[in-house]
Amino acid sequence: MGVSYRKAPLATLDALSFRDIPTFYSLLRGTQVLDGAMILQTCNRVELFLDARDPKEIRNMMLREWALETKFKVGELNRLVDAREGKLVVEYLVRPAGVLEATLIGEHHIVGHPKNSLSKALFHSSA
Repeated sequence: MGVSYRKAPLATLDALSFRDIPTFYSLLRGTQVLDGAMILQTCNRVELFLDARDPKEIRNMMLREWALETKFKVGELNRLVDAREGKLVVEYLVRPAGVLEATLIGEHHIVGHPKNSLSKALFHSSA
């Protein structure tokens, strides 16, 4: 689930960014319905990749926690968030890595964002 430049201006994306990622990963680790999580933040997107048993339950829980973290209204956040499940998540994750989802097509530094986010997620999941 996440918000991108396609639905929100850059100022809104900045407001929705997680400022204290290690603390948010701690919160995610304490969530019994999650088997894994990764936060992906760039100037064009703020996203949570979640491995959950019940996608609807986790969506509501994460919207609430995300809103608390960013001091954003849950209803407004809910209107901005796009959610995907199953194979659509993999396709969606590969598109930015393939430089197809950049505001400027061909921004090659985007390729490293998923890799760096996964490294951070793995680090914080073992902390």
